[in-house]
Amino acid sequence: MHRPPFTPFTPFTPFTPFTPFSDQNAVNIYRRNLPHWRQEGATYFITFRIADALPKRITEQWESEKSLCLAARGISKASANWQSDVESKLSKKEQFEFRREFNRKLNHHLDRAHGACHFRTDPALATLQEKLLEDDRTHYYLGDFILMPNHVHLLLNVIKGLDLERTMQKIKGGFAFLVNKAIKRSGKLWQREYYDHLVRDAKELIAFRNYIQENPNKAGIRLPDHSYREAEWLTEALANHHES
Repeated sequence: MHRPPFTPFTPFTPFTPFTPFSDQNAVNIYRRNLPHWRQEGATYFITFRIADALPKRITEQWESEKSLCLAARGISKASANWQSDVESKLSKKEQFEFRREFNRKLNHHLDRAHGACHFRTDPALATLQEKLLEDDRTHYYLGDFILMPNHVHLLLNVIKGLDLERTMQKIKGGFAFLVNKAIKRSGKLWQREYYDHLVRDAKELIAFRNYIQENPNKAGIRLPDHSYREAEWLTEALANHHES
Protein backbone atom coordinates (compact mmCIF):
# COMPACT_ATOMS: atom_id res chain seq x y z
CA MET A 1 0.00 0.00 0.00
CA HIS A 2 1.31 3.46 -0.90
CA ARG A 3 2.37 5.59 2.08
CA PRO A 4 1.58 9.33 1.81
CA PRO A 5 4.56 11.68 2.22
CA PHE A 6 5.37 13.08 5.64
CA THR A 7 4.56 16.75 6.23
CA PRO A 8 7.10 18.47 8.53
CA PHE A 9 5.94 20.08 11.77
CA THR A 10 5.09 23.74 11.63
CA PRO A 11 6.88 26.13 14.07
CA PHE A 12 3.84 26.72 16.32
CA THR A 13 3.40 23.03 17.14
CA PRO A 14 6.45 21.56 18.84
CA PHE A 15 7.25 17.89 18.42
CA THR A 16 5.72 15.65 21.06
CA PRO A 17 7.46 12.41 22.07
CA PHE A 18 5.61 9.17 22.54
CA THR A 19 4.51 9.12 26.19
CA PRO A 20 3.29 5.72 27.41
CA PHE A 21 0.83 5.32 30.24
CA SER A 22 2.40 5.92 33.65
CA ASP A 23 0.99 4.62 36.92
CA GLN A 24 2.92 7.46 38.60
CA ASN A 25 0.82 10.18 36.93
CA ALA A 26 -2.81 11.15 37.55
CA VAL A 27 -5.46 9.09 35.76
CA ASN A 28 -9.10 10.03 35.26
CA ILE A 29 -11.56 7.18 34.69
CA TYR A 30 -15.18 7.60 33.71
CA ARG A 31 -17.81 5.34 32.18
CA ARG A 32 -20.62 5.48 29.68
CA ASN A 33 -21.18 2.15 27.97
CA LEU A 34 -17.41 1.63 28.08
CA PRO A 35 -14.74 2.59 30.63
CA HIS A 36 -12.49 5.46 29.50
CA TRP A 37 -9.05 6.15 30.96
CA ARG A 38 -7.49 9.61 30.57
CA GLN A 39 -3.94 10.80 31.20
CA GLU A 40 -2.45 14.05 29.98
CA GLY A 41 0.15 13.68 27.25
CA ALA A 42 -0.66 10.03 26.57
CA THR A 43 -1.24 8.36 23.21
CA TYR A 44 -4.62 6.79 22.38
CA PHE A 45 -5.76 4.09 19.98
CA ILE A 46 -9.28 5.02 18.87
CA THR A 47 -12.01 3.30 16.86
CA PHE A 48 -15.20 5.02 15.79
CA ARG A 49 -17.83 3.73 13.40
CA ILE A 50 -20.76 4.67 11.21
CA ALA A 51 -24.12 4.31 12.97
CA ASP A 52 -25.30 1.38 10.80
CA ALA A 53 -21.95 -0.48 10.82
CA LEU A 54 -23.33 -3.18 13.10
CA PRO A 55 -26.84 -4.56 12.45
CA LYS A 56 -29.11 -4.79 15.48
CA ARG A 57 -29.07 -8.61 15.48
CA ILE A 58 -25.26 -8.59 15.75
CA THR A 59 -25.11 -6.06 18.59
CA GLU A 60 -27.80 -8.02 20.46
CA GLN A 61 -25.85 -11.26 19.97
CA TRP A 62 -22.62 -9.54 21.09
CA GLU A 63 -24.28 -8.17 24.24
CA SER A 64 -25.88 -11.55 24.98
CA GLU A 65 -22.51 -13.30 24.73
CA LYS A 66 -20.97 -10.72 27.07
CA SER A 67 -23.79 -11.25 29.57
CA LEU A 68 -23.32 -15.04 29.53
CA CYS A 69 -19.56 -14.71 29.90
CA LEU A 70 -19.94 -12.41 32.92
CA ALA A 71 -22.74 -14.50 34.47
CA ALA A 72 -20.39 -17.50 34.48
CA ARG A 73 -18.13 -15.36 36.69
CA GLY A 74 -20.90 -14.26 39.05
CA ILE A 75 -21.47 -10.84 37.48
CA SER A 76 -24.89 -9.68 36.27
CA LYS A 77 -24.74 -7.28 33.33
CA ALA A 78 -28.29 -6.21 34.25
CA SER A 79 -26.83 -4.48 37.30
CA ALA A 80 -26.18 -0.75 37.01
CA ASN A 81 -22.78 -1.36 38.63
CA TRP A 82 -21.66 -4.26 36.44
CA GLN A 83 -18.51 -2.48 35.25
CA SER A 84 -17.44 -1.86 38.85
CA ASP A 85 -18.14 -5.54 39.55
CA VAL A 86 -15.85 -6.50 36.66
CA GLU A 87 -13.04 -4.46 38.21
CA SER A 88 -13.57 -5.78 41.73
CA LYS A 89 -14.31 -9.45 41.00
CA LEU A 90 -12.00 -10.19 38.06
CA SER A 91 -8.23 -10.15 38.13
CA LYS A 92 -6.37 -7.69 35.88
CA LYS A 93 -5.55 -10.58 33.56
CA GLU A 94 -9.20 -11.69 33.40
CA GLN A 95 -10.35 -8.12 32.71
CA PHE A 96 -7.79 -7.80 29.92
CA GLU A 97 -8.81 -11.12 28.36
CA PHE A 98 -12.52 -10.27 28.60
CA ARG A 99 -12.11 -6.90 26.88
CA ARG A 100 -9.67 -8.26 24.30
CA GLU A 101 -12.03 -11.09 23.33
CA PHE A 102 -15.10 -8.91 22.91
CA ASN A 103 -13.21 -6.12 21.16
CA ARG A 104 -11.83 -8.77 18.78
CA LYS A 105 -15.38 -9.94 18.05
CA LEU A 106 -16.57 -6.37 17.55
CA ASN A 107 -13.77 -5.62 15.08
CA HIS A 108 -14.45 -8.90 13.25
CA HIS A 109 -18.05 -7.80 12.62
CA LEU A 110 -16.94 -4.29 11.61
CA ASP A 111 -14.60 -5.81 9.03
CA ARG A 112 -17.54 -7.65 7.45
CA ALA A 113 -18.50 -4.22 6.02
CA HIS A 114 -22.14 -4.11 7.07
CA GLY A 115 -24.29 -1.05 6.43
CA ALA A 116 -24.05 1.67 3.81
CA CYS A 117 -20.22 1.81 4.04
CA HIS A 118 -20.08 5.48 3.04
CA PHE A 119 -16.28 5.47 2.98
CA ARG A 120 -16.18 3.14 0.01
CA THR A 121 -16.98 6.22 -2.09
CA ASP A 122 -14.18 8.65 -2.78
CA PRO A 123 -16.05 11.91 -2.03
CA ALA A 124 -16.69 10.76 1.55
CA LEU A 125 -13.26 9.14 1.92
CA ALA A 126 -11.40 12.21 0.64
CA THR A 127 -13.45 14.51 2.86
CA LEU A 128 -12.72 12.38 5.93
CA GLN A 129 -8.98 12.29 5.23
CA GLU A 130 -8.76 16.03 4.53
CA LYS A 131 -10.60 16.91 7.74
CA LEU A 132 -8.41 14.60 9.84
CA LEU A 133 -5.23 16.18 8.45
CA GLU A 134 -6.61 19.73 8.67
CA ASP A 135 -6.60 19.75 12.48
CA ASP A 136 -3.33 17.83 12.82
CA ARG A 137 -0.93 19.72 15.14
CA THR A 138 -3.55 22.31 16.07
CA HIS A 139 -5.95 20.11 18.09
CA TYR A 140 -4.02 16.83 18.18
CA TYR A 141 -0.93 15.07 16.90
CA LEU A 142 -2.30 12.60 14.36
CA GLY A 143 -0.55 9.25 14.22
CA ASP A 144 -1.24 6.32 11.90
CA PHE A 145 -4.79 5.84 10.63
CA ILE A 146 -6.83 3.54 8.41
CA LEU A 147 -10.17 4.61 6.94
CA MET A 148 -12.22 1.43 6.53
CA PRO A 149 -15.56 1.42 4.65
CA ASN A 150 -17.67 1.76 7.83
CA HIS A 151 -15.19 2.62 10.62
CA VAL A 152 -11.93 4.36 11.44
CA HIS A 153 -8.90 3.27 13.47
CA LEU A 154 -6.34 5.89 14.45
CA LEU A 155 -3.61 6.82 16.91
CA LEU A 156 -3.33 10.33 18.33
CA ASN A 157 -1.97 12.50 21.10
CA VAL A 158 -4.17 15.31 22.36
CA ILE A 159 -2.41 18.68 22.55
CA LYS A 160 -1.82 19.89 26.10
CA GLY A 161 -4.73 21.93 27.44
CA LEU A 162 -7.33 20.04 25.38
CA ASP A 163 -9.10 16.80 26.24
CA LEU A 164 -10.02 13.75 24.20
CA GLU A 165 -13.79 14.22 24.63
CA ARG A 166 -13.81 17.68 23.04
CA THR A 167 -11.33 16.55 20.41
CA MET A 168 -13.50 13.59 19.38
CA GLN A 169 -16.59 15.78 19.44
CA LYS A 170 -14.90 18.14 17.00
CA ILE A 171 -13.64 15.32 14.79
CA LYS A 172 -16.95 13.46 14.56
CA GLY A 173 -19.15 16.56 14.43
CA GLY A 174 -17.08 18.20 11.70
CA PHE A 175 -16.92 14.98 9.70
CA ALA A 176 -20.65 14.36 9.90
CA PHE A 177 -21.54 17.74 8.37
CA LEU A 178 -18.89 17.61 5.63
CA VAL A 179 -19.36 13.94 4.71
CA ASN A 180 -23.15 14.29 4.56
CA LYS A 181 -22.68 17.28 2.28
CA ALA A 182 -20.15 15.46 0.09
CA ILE A 183 -22.40 12.44 -0.51
CA LYS A 184 -25.68 14.37 -0.46
CA ARG A 185 -27.26 12.71 2.56
CA SER A 186 -28.68 13.91 5.87
CA GLY A 187 -29.17 12.49 9.35
CA LYS A 188 -27.01 10.78 11.93
CA LEU A 189 -23.66 9.55 10.62
CA TRP A 190 -21.72 8.19 13.62
CA GLN A 191 -22.42 5.78 16.43
CA ARG A 192 -22.36 7.91 19.60
CA GLU A 193 -19.97 5.72 21.57
CA TYR A 194 -16.38 5.25 20.44
CA TYR A 195 -13.65 2.94 21.67
CA ASP A 196 -10.43 4.39 23.05
CA HIS A 197 -7.45 2.68 24.61
CA LEU A 198 -4.67 4.45 26.47
CA VAL A 199 -1.44 3.01 25.01
CA ARG A 200 0.57 1.50 27.85
CA ASP A 201 4.01 1.01 26.35
CA ALA A 202 6.10 0.97 23.15
CA LYS A 203 5.34 -2.72 22.54
CA GLU A 204 1.60 -2.02 22.59
CA LEU A 205 2.04 1.00 20.31
CA ILE A 206 3.87 -1.15 17.74
CA ALA A 207 1.08 -3.74 17.92
CA PHE A 208 -1.56 -1.06 17.25
CA ARG A 209 0.45 0.36 14.34
CA ASN A 210 0.69 -3.12 12.82
CA TYR A 211 -3.03 -3.69 13.33
CA ILE A 212 -3.88 -0.43 11.55
CA GLN A 213 -1.63 -1.21 8.60
CA GLU A 214 -2.76 -4.82 8.22
CA ASN A 215 -6.49 -4.28 8.82
CA PRO A 216 -7.58 -4.08 5.14
CA ASN A 217 -5.61 -7.18 4.11
CA LYS A 218 -6.89 -9.23 7.06
CA ALA A 219 -10.45 -8.10 6.31
CA GLY A 220 -10.00 -8.96 2.61
CA ILE A 221 -10.92 -5.41 1.57
CA ARG A 222 -9.09 -3.48 -1.15
CA LEU A 223 -8.90 0.24 -0.32
CA PRO A 224 -7.55 3.32 -2.12
CA ASP A 225 -4.00 4.30 -1.17
CA HIS A 226 -5.13 7.40 0.69
CA SER A 227 -7.17 5.29 3.12
CA TYR A 228 -3.96 4.63 5.05
CA ARG A 229 -1.38 6.94 6.57
CA GLU A 230 1.77 6.09 8.48
CA ALA A 231 2.92 9.00 10.65
CA GLU A 232 6.67 9.44 10.35
CA TRP A 233 6.79 11.50 13.55
CA LEU A 234 5.49 8.47 15.44
CA THR A 235 8.23 6.29 13.96
CA GLU A 236 10.80 8.88 15.07
CA ALA A 237 9.19 9.15 18.50
CA LEU A 238 9.43 5.39 18.96
CA ALA A 239 13.08 5.41 17.90
CA ASN A 240 13.84 8.18 20.41
CA HIS A 241 11.90 6.31 23.11
CA HIS A 242 13.97 3.16 22.58
CA GLU A 243 17.20 5.16 22.70
CA SER A 244 16.32 6.93 25.97
